[in-house]
Amino acid sequence: MEMDPNFVFAVAKERGRKRHAALKERLADRTIRDVDCLSLEDGYLPMLSEQTPSYMPELTSGMQNEGISETGWDFLVVECGEGGNQPYSNHFQPSNGVIACHFANKFLDSNSPEMRLERSDVLFRSWELACSKRHMSMGKLRLIWQVNITNFDTLAIIGEARNADSMGTGSQGYAEYSPDHEMFSALAGGPNGGGILRMLTDHAGALRYKEVRCVRIYEGDGRLSLCWVLQNVASPGPKKKIPRSRGGFKGKSKKHSH
Repeated sequence: MEMDPNFVFAVAKERGRKRHAALKERLADRTIRDVDCLSLEDGYLPMLSEQTPSYMPELTSGMQNEGISETGWDFLVVECGEGGNQPYSNHFQPSNGVIACHFANKFLDSNSPEMRLERSDVLFRSWELACSKRHMSMGKLRLIWQVNITNFDTLAIIGEARNADSMGTGSQGYAEYSPDHEMFSALAGGPNGGGILRMLTDHAGALRYKEVRCVRIYEGDGRLSLCWVLQNVASPGPKKKIPRSRGGFKGKSKKHSH
């Protein structure tokens, strides 16, 4: 039974606001340690090879707009279980700080619960592996591109924006939403955006503290794609101290009689 798109949008919007608030809280407190998780090699078989995304020609204008080159890509397939299931596969371009999410289906992950990683942790560990191979910093991450969206809830959220006439494509060929827009919250609370915000929250330190500046919706050749644009967040400075006199009073010092 399909859910009412209005209901899907409303629930996702509230969930997205909470997720984004959690990310901002994490970025504001550098004393919090990153969430620890298993490495890919502990329970999976990662297979990394040089490969340009096959869907690149279909989104040439969008990729060019984001400054994404067609060279320097690696393709990582994550395999698990005796049956050889491949629940995750993504493209990475560490030199340019780009992740292009290709496929993710947690229901194909046949690992035991204690050896199973969250989708966000798989993406984080995959990025770590790709950066290590290219001798690049994980902190260069600037774009997370989710190509060819097929998730029903995410498509319903985008459909609601269209129905409300709030999804206008700009001159650059995409619709852009900043964190103060309800569409951003809904996408952040949906299945696709939820994993992105969770990765940025749980592994903020390793990724050098990234905030989402905006999310862009691209449409081309009948396909919808999301591009999460990241930016560095400056370290919060020390709290300002209220100046006090030697007598312990604010402002002017207390006069003493002699």
